[in-house]
Amino acid sequence: MAPHQVRFVTVDSAIKLEVLDWGRSGRPILFVGCYLTGHVYDDIAPKLTDHFRVYAVTRRGVGASDHPAAGHDPQRRADDVLEVIRTIGMQKPILVGSSCGGDILHTLGAQHPDRLAGLVYLDAAEDPTLTMADYGFAAGDVAQVMAHMPARAGKSVPITYPEGERRQMAEWPLDPAIRKAIVDDNKVRPDYAHIRVPVLAIYRTDTIEQGLGSIRRKTRSSGRR
Repeated sequence: MAPHQVRFVTVDSAIKLEVLDWGRSGRPILFVGCYLTGHVYDDIAPKLTDHFRVYAVTRRGVGASDHPAAGHDPQRRADDVLEVIRTIGMQKPILVGSSCGGDILHTLGAQHPDRLAGLVYLDAAEDPTLTMADYGFAAGDVAQVMAHMPARAGKSVPITYPEGERRQMAEWPLDPAIRKAIVDDNKVRPDYAHIRVPVLAIYRTDTIEQGLGSIRRKTRSSGRR
């Protein structure tokens, strides 16, 4: 089990959010996620405690946090995280977000740059309103892409979660309606121009590029027959 303490912070008057604290001292880091809990960072967070005070928050509707039907819009979910920062007394934390957790970073980075030291996007900095066509890719068949995705070293790469995350997923399965509200219903164009803090964006590109390359090779090969 990851060596963290768990507390609950009340936001929006009555909504309790789970906050994990790995302790130590230094610049605070706050991990936020998409539709997974703060426990998904259990393997990463302890590696940072030599230099930082590390936290993670489980957003509303997910895991042990409260599951209200409302409040999943971009502004409210960013305000939730800001309230966590204020309540705990974090001084200019670095926010780290994965996947659609990047939407929270977009909002807080543009609206409250004075409260933050920086943003780290883990495959999360994209504009969620854009489509593949906006990037110059024709709309594709996801099933076809996955069917021709090359395995690394002849083996598929399994997806594994920390033990704490697996327990949370088993105890509090994600409501499909909340997942839709988090991921699909509230896509807002980021206000990149007003983000005035240092940013590090890490992108995962090899998977899609390898998959598309495999399909192109197969298509060319089929065309020569």
